[in-house]
Amino acid sequence: MSGFHNKSGAAAKVIAVLQDLVAEARIIEAAALVGRDGQIIAHATRANAGPEALFTAVDELLGPDSAHLRHLGQGTLGQVVESAASRRVMIRQAGPNALVCTVSGGYGRGGSQLPSISGTALRLAELAQIIPPPLPKAPPAEPAPDPFPGLRLPDLPACPLTAEDCARIGALRPFVMGVLPGVTRKIYDAMEAEPQMARHMPNGTARLRDMHMAWLETLFTGDYGALFAQRQLQIGQAHQLAGIPPVLLAATMAYLRAILPPALRGALGEGVLSEIAIGTVMRLVDYAFALMDTNSSGLITRIGGA
Repeated sequence: MSGFHNKSGAAAKVIAVLQDLVAEARIIEAAALVGRDGQIIAHATRANAGPEALFTAVDELLGPDSAHLRHLGQGTLGQVVESAASRRVMIRQAGPNALVCTVSGGYGRGGSQLPSISGTALRLAELAQIIPPPLPKAPPAEPAPDPFPGLRLPDLPACPLTAEDCARIGALRPFVMGVLPGVTRKIYDAMEAEPQMARHMPNGTARLRDMHMAWLETLFTGDYGALFAQRQLQIGQAHQLAGIPPVLLAATMAYLRAILPPALRGALGEGVLSEIAIGTVMRLVDYAFALMDTNSSGLITRIGGA
């Protein structure tokens, strides 16, 4: 499957180059030529793979204010490996005005599994100079209605994550996703075995376990702006409306702080870089809990705080 978002004499050549890359590098699911404004000029995908992951990766990693596009404009991007849309993503500069972006479902420790795309980038660099600008993207979809209309959003705690932290979290996502099921199981096994906690869960832990797992999975997107903060606040307000005792959330946080770091250490290995990564993940978890805790008079911070 392939696509071209402009009609020009270079279209067939660009698509052919991208199709060659996808065909030769079997691990690559999809590839795109992207302009310096972050819009896809042309793309090609493997026959058994759709373009959705490619489009999502470009949206996540190549937004108007992204560091990659700034480096593209300066000619200093080089070759970058990222994680987005549950895929390994490789980005390579293709001349002064475009870059190549590929997505792969494979993950691996100790470096990228993707083959070099430098040859493709060189071939596309010449073609990109004669391609007209891409057509404008479709207008964004209307935002989803607020599930908790009328609830006041309190002042937000400051986000403790730097741009470097956010990029690190994106790279760590595959490892975090691998340990979360075991971490969640241990948390709720421990809480169920504790009589003082079990009495707050008369219907058992199965539903709470599923909700907690789903919430943890949504944390590691790499985007921690206003929408992320609002979502955590709304979750806290939903807990309040549902009558979930704050002490139950405080205990969950305490167990999470105790169980998640060693689980990550087992996945990442020992060493300074591993500890830096774990510290970043825990700052994110603390930040999310701090946002939810604005509705429970700080109880989680007092009981489970570091």
